[in-house]
Amino acid sequence: MQYRGDIGKFRKALHESGFTEQATNIIFNDNSKDNMRRRLKLWFSTAVFNAPQTQQRKLEHKLKQAFGDRWITAYFIKQETWWRSGKSLCIKLKV
Repeated sequence: MQYRGDIGKFRKALHESGFTEQATNIIFNDNSKDNMRRRLKLWFSTAVFNAPQTQQRKLEHKLKQAFGDRWITAYFIKQETWWRSGKSLCIKLKV
C-alpha cells in the first residue's frame, strides 16, 4: 500500500504498529488559527486507547519517526455522536 502526505504517514504508523483496522478509519486535519500547528484526528480510535501500553508506545515511536522535528504531541479526546461514542486520537504537528 502506498501512503502519501501527513495523513498517509499517520495511516502507515498505525498499520506498522499493528492497528490495521484503525488505519482505515477517518482522519481529519485542521490548522491552528495562527497556521503554525496542524492537528490530525483519528476518529473512533477506542481500540488504540484500550491497547496495551507497549503497542501504544510503538505507535508513538513510529509517529515520531515519521514526522521528525514536526512532532509536538499526541493525546486522546472524548468523542460522542448521536450513534456512537468513544475516543479519538489527535496528534499535533508543526506546519
